[in-house]
Amino acid sequence: MNLNNIKENIFLLKGKYMHFNVIGSRNLNLSFNGIITATYPAIFTIKTDQDKLLSFSYNDVCNKTIEIIPVKH
Repeated sequence: MNLNNIKENIFLLKGKYMHFNVIGSRNLNLSFNGIITATYPAIFTIKTDQDKLLSFSYNDVCNKTIEIIPVKH
C-alpha cells in the first residue's frame, strides 16, 4: 500500500472510534482506544480515551509502527 492510499484510508476513518497498537522504540508498546480527530498533509492526530492528543505520520502506518483496528461494539 502506498502513502496516498494510506492517507485516503485514514481520512475515511476520521471521527470513528478505533483501537490502536503502537510499537515504540526500545520495545515500548502502547495499546489504546481513541478517535482520529484530524488529518494533515504529513500527520494525523488521535484523541485517546484518556484525553491525550497524539500525532503520527502516515509513514508510521506504512512501516507498521502503528496498527489501526476497528472496535466492535
